[in-house]
Amino acid sequence: MKEWILLNEQEYENVWDRFYDEFAFNPNIDGEQSFKFSCPYITYDLPNYFEGKWTDDDDYIFDHILLKALILCTEKHEYIYALDWHHDSYWMNPSLNLN
Repeated sequence: MKEWILLNEQEYENVWDRFYDEFAFNPNIDGEQSFKFSCPYITYDLPNYFEGKWTDDDDYIFDHILLKALILCTEKHEYIYALDWHHDSYWMNPSLNLN
């Protein structure tokens, strides 16, 4: 994927502080609920669906499905956060990333 803009240290801290506050974020790896939302939502456990046989092709397909979904949820020139707990975080525009 292209057109990802790495958040600087201050942006990273600010967005994660806000994320923790707004969603009562409680990161964990034991399957407990990590977020509190004010609306209904669904989570999917993709690795279990593929029974640990996730391939590069699956990765490519998943990326494109996710980007298409994000494009439907955003304006053409809108940037959103791409967050991954304890990893680099980015600004990205889904419309610029689908080829």
